[in-house]
Amino acid sequence: MGKRMKTYGPKALLTYRKDITILDYTLHTIYEVYPHADIILILGFESHKFWPYKYKYPSIRFIYNPNYDTTNTLYGVQIGLHASVGQRVVVLHGDLLFSIEAIDGLAQHGSSITVCDTMNKENVGIVSQNNIATNIAYGLENKWGQITYFTNKEYQLLLQLLQTDPEFQRLFLYEGIKYIITKGGKFLIHNPLGIQIYDIDSRKDLTRAKRAFK
Repeated sequence: MGKRMKTYGPKALLTYRKDITILDYTLHTIYEVYPHADIILILGFESHKFWPYKYKYPSIRFIYNPNYDTTNTLYGVQIGLHASVGQRVVVLHGDLLFSIEAIDGLAQHGSSITVCDTMNKENVGIVSQNNIATNIAYGLENKWGQITYFTNKEYQLLLQLLQTDPEFQRLFLYEGIKYIITKGGKFLIHNPLGIQIYDIDSRKDLTRAKRAFK
C-alpha cells in the first residue's frame, strides 16, 4: 500500500525515472537476463492501476489476490504457483530496484537465495555456512535481498508447506524459507560482485537507488 512512502498506492508503480516505474525497471531487468521468462504478477491493493501494463506487456499473467489485506506474502506465492506450469520459480518482492547481477546466474546451481549489503539494516538477514543458508531471521547482519530461487527439493518443500499448514496464509515469505531450511532444504548464497538491491520503503531508499542506477 506504500503508506511509509506517504503515497497511498502500490509501491511498484512509483516513478523511478521519468515515465519509468519500479515495475517497468523490474520487468526490463528480468527480460534482459531471462528473455523467455514466464512472469506472473500478483496484484492486490488498487489493482486497477496495473491495467495499462496488460497491454504494455501482453505476455505477463496478472492475478488478483482478493485477500491481500488479510494475508501475507506466502499466500501470494501460492496463488502464483497455482498458475505456474513449471517445477521451479524465482520469487521476488514488487518493491525492489536491483542490478542485473541480482538475478544473473541465480538459477544455475540449484535453489539459491540473494544476499546483499545495500539492503536496509532493519530487513531480514541470513546466516550461512560453506555458502549454504542455515538460518533466516530479523537481527542478522547479512541481509536477504528478497529474491529467491526454488527448485528440486526446496520447491517440493514449499509446496508441502502451502498444502499442509493451515496457518501459511499468515506467514511471510522468509518464514516459508526458514521452514524449508529446517526440513533439510538447501539454498546456495547468491552474492556476486557488483550486486545491488534496494528495498523501497521510503523516499530516502528511492533516492539511494536512483543514485546507484544512473
